[in-house]
Amino acid sequence: MSLSPLDVYKLLPKTNCKKCGHTCLAFATKLILREVKLEDCPLLFEDKYAENLAKLRELLEPVMDTYETGLKLDESKCTGCGNCVVVCPANVSVDPSAARGMGANS
Repeated sequence: MSLSPLDVYKLLPKTNCKKCGHTCLAFATKLILREVKLEDCPLLFEDKYAENLAKLRELLEPVMDTYETGLKLDESKCTGCGNCVVVCPANVSVDPSAARGMGANS
């Protein structure tokens, strides 16, 4: 099963409080990349998020078939809107035109 940042984001508090240091979408991405831990989000440990926390723990168990994409998130420009997740093709890491960055199609 492929896990996207949007899958994780849907289970987060979605307050963008930045108590973890990130927007919720950036935090979701970093969770998948194993750059942060669930414990870094204090809101997740409130009673009202207990069910989501359990689902996140299950989803984020180490997966043997994970791989490095090389994709980076510019947190200074991230608003947590999710557009990057929606428009990013599944194989962007091996797409030569996407590898050139913005304006590659012009």
